[in-house]
Amino acid sequence: MGTNTGDYLRVAARTLVFDACLIVCEATSRFPEDDANHERLKLLGFHVTYIAQEGQFTFTDALRTDRDPYPKSSLL
Repeated sequence: MGTNTGDYLRVAARTLVFDACLIVCEATSRFPEDDANHERLKLLGFHVTYIAQEGQFTFTDALRTDRDPYPKSSLL
């Protein structure tokens, strides 16, 4: 995803259809240190099914729900 993690996730929320699966494998250093990825994805309309840190990477699986994304969610 690079340094534009928030933009990437917003586009995924906008373009994925209901019940689509989002799978992300990203360097842990690219995510905020407060470890609130679950809440951020929830605000975007995802249901997180799996988040794990292995080594220097964070693996995330989430399903797109029928909830509309919260327009002012901060992902950084």
